[in-house]
Amino acid sequence: MGRDNDGNEVVYGFVLQKWFVNRGNKLDNNFNQASWCNSIGYRMPQVKDLTNAVCSNRWSGWWCRGAVASTPSSTGNYFTRRIGMGFFTEWGDMRGYGGKVNFSGYTHYWTSDYDLNRYRQFIVKSNLGSVYAYEPNESLSGLCVFP
Repeated sequence: MGRDNDGNEVVYGFVLQKWFVNRGNKLDNNFNQASWCNSIGYRMPQVKDLTNAVCSNRWSGWWCRGAVASTPSSTGNYFTRRIGMGFFTEWGDMRGYGGKVNFSGYTHYWTSDYDLNRYRQFIVKSNLGSVYAYEPNESLSGLCVFP
């Protein structure tokens, strides 16, 4: 509970829409990261669960075409900080929180979303919220979401 300048009680309310769990320093391919999420009753996040970045303007290219971000969107392939518009959009670069939250020192997180050719899968970079397509056999960080 807090109080305003006149001493009146100030009450803040919020609703948790999603809960996220990360895999710490465990790097793995997309399939194995998704399997781990499923094994704990979670799912691999979509791009829109993590960022409001869009593939437009001078920051666009084959590496992000087809990605669907949360709305309202940013103006390019980077996040615009905003509450409720994606995990990294709201919390920023998790490396800045130190070991207290057990996030790895890496910035590339798998998503369940595919690129337009359905050959590569999108990752989101936690430091900028940007989206890139990677081959699914690369070993990258894992993050899971519920529901």
